Amino acid sequence: MEIHTLKKHRKRYGWVFLTSSIIYVISIMSLTIANTTIQGPKELPLLISLLSLLTSLATLIGFISTTILAWRKENREKLHSDLDIKKKELEIEKLRQEIKKKDA
Repeated sequence: MEIHTLKKHRKRYGWVFLTSSIIYVISIMSLTIANTTIQGPKELPLLISLLSLLTSLATLIGFISTTILAWRKENREKLHSDLDIKKKELEIEKLRQEIKKKDA
């Protein structure tokens, strides 16, 4: 999976987490209001708050896992590029020595 794709997923998880957390807070507030009033269904705000809490937890886990995966992938790519640079430097040095031998 590419870094760009991981960052895109991480951004989506972040937005869904934020949205579901806001819905959770609003539903908890409406649940407390529904408990104080006699009228109205009390199950719907409870169901909404439970579902938004579960969504928040799932997206938080997704956000954390994609963040960790992106960090690990970036570190691997950095290590690979550092090794590639050192390999090319060694090849250049080898070619310089061969040129010196041919000139001498």
